[in-house]
Amino acid sequence: MPNGGEADVIGNVVEQTIGTRNSTIVSFGAEGYSGARNVLRFIHKAVINDESQGGTFLPVRPGADLVVSRNNLFVGIGLVDGSSVVDAPGDRSVDWRSFVRPQLHDYRLSEPSRSAWREALLAPVAIDALPRMEYGHPMGLAMLNGPPRWRCALQASAP
Repeated sequence: MPNGGEADVIGNVVEQTIGTRNSTIVSFGAEGYSGARNVLRFIHKAVINDESQGGTFLPVRPGADLVVSRNNLFVGIGLVDGSSVVDAPGDRSVDWRSFVRPQLHDYRLSEPSRSAWREALLAPVAIDALPRMEYGHPMGLAMLNGPPRWRCALQASAP
């Protein structure tokens, strides 16, 4: 989103591959703001950086009207540029062990991560942005049988 605008980026897995030419994974307003209102809501995501040289997960150019980053997981070598992300409760930097099989792009939370975070409260989100479905690896979806329990796009129903 190089020119800003109004963007709701919710419930996704974003992955930067090895050998990328651009070390920035997601940016907002990098080329200046052209919209009348510049708002980014970046919620319930897994942002993965496979590049061993590192990168920047979410640089935001100063001057946005509002930037909300909530309940996201940032994985791999990189910077979370919080200098202009003013509202980021619930975001975490985690390592690869947090996932079931990241080498096979299976980014469901591992059992140790789910157990460790079971009691952790999700940061509240002002807009309707809560996950309602869970991922079935390798390609499937099912409705959650309760409220979302973890940060990140990939949820799981209660046992």
